[in-house]
Parts: sequence; C-alpha cells; structure tokens
Amino acid sequence: MTQANDDASPLVVTGQLSINGCSYTVLFNSGATHSYVSSRVIESFHKPCDIYASGFDTLLPSGDLIVSNRWIQSLSFWIDDCELTANLIEFQLSDFDIILRMDFLSKYGATIDCKRKMVVFEPNSANPTVFVGKVQGTRTP
Repeated sequence: MTQANDDASPLVVTGQLSINGCSYTVLFNSGATHSYVSSRVIESFHKPCDIYASGFDTLLPSGDLIVSNRWIQSLSFWIDDCELTANLIEFQLSDFDIILRMDFLSKYGATIDCKRKMVVFEPNSANPTVFVGKVQGTRTP
C-alpha cells in the first residue's frame, strides 16, 4: 500500500498520529496480517526493540518474502483522551510510518468509516474516541 493508492482509494483511513510529540503517518488497515512500523522511524520512539531469533516472515501479495528481525511491544500512544497500545513489527515501509491491523482494531472495539475517513474506538464501554483521517483530496496538517 502506497500513499498514491491511499489517495485514490475510498476504502482506507490514513492520517497523522502523534507519539511522544512527533507526528507519524498511520494507515488503519483491517485487512493487514500484522501491525508494522517503518524501519526509518523505529528508533524515534526511544523504546527498546525485541529481537526475533529466527526472524519474522511476511509474504507480500507480489509473492516476495520479507524477513523482519525487530519488533516493539506495547507502544503507547493517545487518541484524544484514550491511551492505546500496539505491538509493531519492523518493516521497510515507504509511504507510511505505522500500519495498524485488525487485532489492534478489534482490541479497542474500533469501527472504520471509510466514507468519512474516520476510525471510532470504543474500548471497554468507554466513551467513543474518534480518529479523523485524511479525506481524499486534502492534506492533514
């Protein structure tokens, strides 16, 4: 998935997510097999990485197999007043910093509204928290 695909697709939600005062480009993807973090930003979280002893394999739709060796457990971030955590596997991403997948979305009772480019989180019957993404043809600040 690239930013060009995102701009042309009404079926994904992307936007900017702030973690420790830095802004990252995030893709919410209910079809992704795992949650990923770009190799170029993983060190900026200032959180220790765990190592996969034998590597972690990801099979791309093209048929290419990519092996990752590092991952971050329980990276915390906030959307409005709601603290969320994700386990992220290091991956060579070009257009996104973070991809959050179905297990993350399910954990927080998320509903993706692709038409409005929103993700609504309802963790543990708490008040809903809304992430508003990039609407096609616009840029997020």
